[in-house]
Amino acid sequence: MFNQKPERGIEFLQEHGVLTTPLDPHEVAIFLRENPDLDKKMIREYICKRSSRGEDEDGGPSVLGAFADIFDYAGLRIDQALRLYLETFRLPGEAPLNFLVMERFAERWHSTNGDPSANTDAAFRLVYSVIMLNMDQHNHNAKKLNVPMTVEDFVKNLRGLNGSEDFDQIMLEAIFHSIKNEEMVMPAERTGLVREAYLWRVLQHRGAGNGTRYRAVPAHHQHHARLLTVACPPTMTALSAAFERASPPTVEELETNKSRETGALMALNGLERCASLIARLP
Repeated sequence: MFNQKPERGIEFLQEHGVLTTPLDPHEVAIFLRENPDLDKKMIREYICKRSSRGEDEDGGPSVLGAFADIFDYAGLRIDQALRLYLETFRLPGEAPLNFLVMERFAERWHSTNGDPSANTDAAFRLVYSVIMLNMDQHNHNAKKLNVPMTVEDFVKNLRGLNGSEDFDQIMLEAIFHSIKNEEMVMPAERTGLVREAYLWRVLQHRGAGNGTRYRAVPAHHQHHARLLTVACPPTMTALSAAFERASPPTVEELETNKSRETGALMALNGLERCASLIARLP
């Protein structure tokens, strides 16, 4: 429902107790980030248009502000942080909304890193320059009209924009080469290994949270067989994919008896356990 009508989807979740009433922006932000099947365009529509209409200006944090704040950018260069941010939704096409999204991102990045930028305005100028650099280096239409920037051009364009001083040149050069060598794209819109890597990071993030807690039920419980038939197919698919992509144990791992800790054998062990459980089904 969210992917067709975002606001109605959120209301539906409130009606069924998944989200609280009145709406908690932080809770909504976590829901939007933690669900990879949500349409990235619809996430953009929801968080941007609520804020642009002033629906969150009641003294508390906006959904967009809460969404920006759930990311941990500590120790990340601004282009690395921006890649992480843009994995979760698509940038708006409208300039005012784009400005709003990048402003919130710049505030969050500056508050968690500080030193690379003199203030939030400087961080905003830097992030906008990164977006323009990405377009300059990888947009075919832009390349037809202009010669792509060099690293010297990029550094020159940002002179004096860090407050009244320059940004660190080594940092700017690292940003330039990172963007030039790897286009900033939304992995969710890609196929193949890029998309798989994105979904794997989502799974890792979920696994580190409180949502992974579970309760063990007594042996021979009546629901065991039913749960097993539901859980086994996707589990075996995931383990099979992990086994196919894992590297075989090295000679050193075999000699030091650490081969059991390798991805291939751990996946194989999981498959064997699944097969053993299935064999016990009546």
